Amino acid sequence: MRVDQIWRYPVESVGGERLTAAAVGAPGIEGDRVVAVHDERDEVTWAGAIPALMRLRAVAVGPGLAELILPDGRRFRSDAPDAADRLSAAVQAAVRPAEHRPPHPPDAALPVMTTTALRSLGAALPDSALDASRFRPNLVLDDVPGGVDGDQASGYPEHE
Repeated sequence: MRVDQIWRYPVESVGGERLTAAAVGAPGIEGDRVVAVHDERDEVTWAGAIPALMRLRAVAVGPGLAELILPDGRRFRSDAPDAADRLSAAVQAAVRPAEHRPPHPPDAALPVMTTTALRSLGAALPDSALDASRFRPNLVLDDVPGGVDGDQASGYPEHE
């Protein structure tokens, strides 16, 4: 197996950023899922409740901070004074970004997906646009024998 892709999702339920390298500690990739989106009840919400969140992306900018990227390319930091207003307008729901502090943080969190699983899902759901980021893994592993160098025998092209 080899690492095919590395992803970080600085904001829960928001698209993330593809990395070429990452610092990994006991809780997972540094800067991953450090901001959450809170709803009008001040509870952490998710893209299942507010699907428009998945149209946004985020990049890590510091400890507990992210920059959110709107579909039109405009950007703002999660700690900006108008962040709640801008995020709410973008997803058409009363929400606000806040530093993510889960009540029971996991001892380790490093979601993994394999290229075989992704291809199998694609074959089972041919009318769906499937890419790894839809499932929000931190690592995508190329688990096809003979695919270590991205050769044609694997049937899976090498990625940067």
